[in-house]
Amino acid sequence: LRGRDLDSNQNLRTRYYAMIDTARFRFNGAASDVPDYPSPSTVAAGGAQRNARNYDHYLLAHELGHTLGRLHPGACYGQIKEDKDYPYCSKNGTGNNRQAEAENEDTGCDGYISDKVKQHIGVDLTSEGTIKRLLNYDKWRDLMTYCDKKWISDYTYEGILDRIREEENLKIPPKGQYTKIIGIYDLRSKTGQILYAFPTIFDESISQDEVIDGKRVKLVLENQQEIEIESLRIGLKRREAKDLPDLTGVFQCTINRDQEVRYLRVDAGSKRNSEKYAIGWLTGSDVSEIEKISLNPFRTGAFANSMLNVDLSSDMPDLINPVYTVRVKENGKVEEIHERWHTIYLGTRFPTKVHLDPEVFPLDEAHSLKVTLSDGLDEIELFDGMISEKSPGADSAGDRP
Repeated sequence: LRGRDLDSNQNLRTRYYAMIDTARFRFNGAASDVPDYPSPSTVAAGGAQRNARNYDHYLLAHELGHTLGRLHPGACYGQIKEDKDYPYCSKNGTGNNRQAEAENEDTGCDGYISDKVKQHIGVDLTSEGTIKRLLNYDKWRDLMTYCDKKWISDYTYEGILDRIREEENLKIPPKGQYTKIIGIYDLRSKTGQILYAFPTIFDESISQDEVIDGKRVKLVLENQQEIEIESLRIGLKRREAKDLPDLTGVFQCTINRDQEVRYLRVDAGSKRNSEKYAIGWLTGSDVSEIEKISLNPFRTGAFANSMLNVDLSSDMPDLINPVYTVRVKENGKVEEIHERWHTIYLGTRFPTKVHLDPEVFPLDEAHSLKVTLSDGLDEIELFDGMISEKSPGADSAGDRP
């Protein structure tokens, strides 16, 4: 989604965070990387429950902290020490808190928000917004720990602030003809998979010099004859944590939209060749069949939910690794210099129903819609027009907009 939004809006600092419903299974949080340079494209995810707001908020801040370069100090519940510069790691074992000693015995870091010298004090606010209490420097632990009673230290706060300032100086990447590739790898099973490949106009590739230890995971580019053209290192390790096993990960990179490249595969060290991802299949498909597709989009609304419905005049052809993108824009609205298109869906199966947030897409406004189909090298437009303001069957009073 960020890749598509970058193409449309050129907003370099947008981050994406996935909230996972943990009502039925346990999931804490994860970040795809802890970059030591400005990298808003780093993604994160965390669990969320309706009745655990405080926990959810701390988790969201913790994972976003990773995307802004913050590492684990190594405190509580077996957290491994990654940040060797964390200043508030005084010696454990005062004898006054056996539980705290047990939690920290493998790290040597208590992870408080300050020490006796600095005495950095936190302030907690009630839900009404009034000051409730001060948070003692030696009772509350840093946001990046796994401890209970979390707050944010000046070290973490200033580190995040410095990174945000660095991100403000980011320049628009070079424009050109590129392919954005997103995939995953698992070194436990020595497998990898390409999830998406689609055209983009910006080069967000990482310099091979910045890949700390990616030689174990490579992206292999092959031509039509399945002969290797190039091999790129893609496995990233957390900054300062080179001794930790980076067994699983998400990778994203861009490559020149080379017409010779026809297959992609992930080499994660297995003796068997991994599954290949075909790109550039549009040139070999029956474009005339694709051109017969007619889309009839309309909106339906019911209470707090509204849906974008897309009727197809014919079945979608059986295509290899298709990537469909749906973009919606309120008609006539312009944000700064660039039109603001909202990317609603990016996937390999064409959606016939897409949820629209009525706060973003009010039902009483006209909206433009674009639907595209891409294969990694080329992109064709399936629809470019207005969304009907009324669903079929609406009466003259418009009770069913």
